[in-house]
Amino acid sequence: MQQSLLTECYDKIENVLKECIEAGQLLVTLNTRPAALLLRGYVNGMMESRLFTPESFDLAAAALHRRRPDMLRLSPTLTTAR
Repeated sequence: MQQSLLTECYDKIENVLKECIEAGQLLVTLNTRPAALLLRGYVNGMMESRLFTPESFDLAAAALHRRRPDMLRLSPTLTTAR
């Protein structure tokens, strides 16, 4: 049960990434499956840190919401040869 929910989550993230590619927001060379894994891990880590050590960082000051797209656009390890 839990494994199927996790797979479904990755599928949804991957579909959104594909929509972003079609809209020209991300490069067509983005390998969407590893990017979905990375993005979900990033969000989970941020939520965990915020829940367990809220004083450790200021989300607004870190401007993390603006850094996620750069991570997906600029990482050479998330691209495929096309």
